[in-house]
Amino acid sequence: MLAPLAGCAALYPREIGLSEAELLSALASRFPAEQRVMQIFDLKLARPRLKLLPADNRVAIALDLGLQDTVLRRQMDGGLGFTTGLRYDAGRQSVVLTGVRADSASIDGLPRVLAGTVNQWGGWLAEQLLEGAVVRKVSDDELRQVRSRGLHPGAIRVTDRGVALALEEEASAR
Repeated sequence: MLAPLAGCAALYPREIGLSEAELLSALASRFPAEQRVMQIFDLKLARPRLKLLPADNRVAIALDLGLQDTVLRRQMDGGLGFTTGLRYDAGRQSVVLTGVRADSASIDGLPRVLAGTVNQWGGWLAEQLLEGAVVRKVSDDELRQVRSRGLHPGAIRVTDRGVALALEEEASAR
């Protein structure tokens, strides 16, 4: 007798999922990115990789960093690491990155006197590219369906497999 009701629950999920692969694809579309630093270096960020951090409800992002001296044309390579949270932005109907912060930076062969400045610029560039970046747009049709059930997008949870956007009850529906 309860079997038909169990089927109805499957028709109406209580969350919208974003897989790890979808999240990485959304990030990858922003790279490579380049910036000139102090008129003597060309900084390039490329090849994002991510790791889900469910215990912290955050995502770790690693980027390859390339630095080319504009005078001697010497290439130096390294990497930048970040963590970020996610939130639902109702105005954009999107899941966006928030609280992006640089955690690590390294550039092989860079003189120490310049390392701090270049790392700051690399961190700044990546934060500018990532803070508020849309990783999943909720379509008008999805939003209509969600609202017709008295729900709205709410809290975001990072899981072992991806990101889950909870569909919560409207205050008036309680």
